[in-house]
Amino acid sequence: MNSYWETCVALARDTLRDPRQAARQVLALDLPREVVWSLLGLVAVGSLAATLIGDRMLPQGTMAMMPFLTRAPILGALFLAAAMVILSAVLSRLGQLFGGAGTFDQALRLIVWSQILMLALQLLQTVFIPISPTISALIGLVGFVWFIWLAAAFTAELHAFDGAGKGLVVAVLSVFVTAFALMILMVMLGIKPMVEAANV
Repeated sequence: MNSYWETCVALARDTLRDPRQAARQVLALDLPREVVWSLLGLVAVGSLAATLIGDRMLPQGTMAMMPFLTRAPILGALFLAAAMVILSAVLSRLGQLFGGAGTFDQALRLIVWSQILMLALQLLQTVFIPISPTISALIGLVGFVWFIWLAAAFTAELHAFDGAGKGLVVAVLSVFVTAFALMILMVMLGIKPMVEAANV
């Protein structure tokens, strides 16, 4: 257990210092596919739980953006897992169209690892909500900026692009395509993707 923990901490530290090098380490890990999928499920559940807890601690919850997450947590976790899977598929395919060589399995590994890091940041943000909402919001802002940088570097390494600029373009396009695909999926399932206005 200690070796796994030490490996994760070292990898997280490397991700902060040199995300492309960290991406190479993640891709080089000898992880069976079922382990990656299990981690994806755990991250989806953990992210939803952290979001719901943080939402309960705020004066005005943020989950009104997607009310079905609070009404049906299992559906919410499945939705988050599906988002990661779709993003991995889109990221690998779009990158290939731009001349990259990354595969779905490789993209999924990097997406799962990035979401593990974002979950840790989300938990830190939640801890600071009752202490200082301002610091909590600042952590969220810094995390958002850092995630953009991380996505560009991970995508560039995934597809062996020369620079992070091309990686950023592919990453941003992948997010937009994934969001569009999720909107269509939600409509097909009869889920309202829009903000619910409060009844006065």
